[in-house]
Amino acid sequence: MKILAHRGLWYHEEEKNSLQALERAFSHGFGIETDIRDCKGEILISHNPIKETAPSLNELIEIWKKYAEEPVMALNIKADGLYLLDGIQDKNIFGKENCFFFDSSVPEQYIYLKRGYPIFTRSSEFEKIPVFLEKSMGIWLDQFTDCEHIINSLG
Repeated sequence: MKILAHRGLWYHEEEKNSLQALERAFSHGFGIETDIRDCKGEILISHNPIKETAPSLNELIEIWKKYAEEPVMALNIKADGLYLLDGIQDKNIFGKENCFFFDSSVPEQYIYLKRGYPIFTRSSEFEKIPVFLEKSMGIWLDQFTDCEHIINSLG
């Protein structure tokens, strides 16, 4: 069983998505879920609007590579078109089962799949039938207003 730390393993709110919190998760044997978005042609780690201190995806990848088994990285796409930027082009990283993209729009999912990148599709109370289910590595159960669909999805 794999365990993912949401935005890293952090002790204080301001540590979320920091390199320190992300590496701390890896050092404890956890994978991570983190958020990526673009700013001035670079892919940065940030859930909300970009801060000047936001680490780059490339910095995260360098930390990730230090771990022998390369922990799971679930990358939540916060902006369309990221597949065009240099940080996503490395198939040695993003062609592996332990690194996947999720939470992108349907057109973006299609492009990522067409380029051979692994994705998780989404199911929510608004998206009862996940798109590209047969081509996805898994399903991310999302929730906006209630959790009834999660209970129903799990049987």
